[in-house]
Amino acid sequence: DASWVGVLVEGGEVIGYAINNAPDAQGIGHGKVLIAAAERLARTRGYRELFAVSYSDDLFLSCGFSRSALSLFPEKIVRYQSLDQSEILVGEKHCFAKVLR
Repeated sequence: DASWVGVLVEGGEVIGYAINNAPDAQGIGHGKVLIAAAERLARTRGYRELFAVSYSDDLFLSCGFSRSALSLFPEKIVRYQSLDQSEILVGEKHCFAKVLR
């Protein structure tokens, strides 16, 4: 199994990243590498801000993101409504945002 796979940025949102959640694959920097790649890609595409909805609070906070209100990103709410409302209600996902410089 790969410890990390890749990242997808769409419309200024980190749509997905995949990291092996095995204990020996945690805490060795793969998540930070993927988030840095997402930031580079977003800058290349001209985005001024990047946001994510995630369970990984510590990871996003350590990468310079701040907690944000999901209501500031109506495109995300629209996307959830078009898929499955349970995505908003599952667990303790939080919204994070970072202004790109």
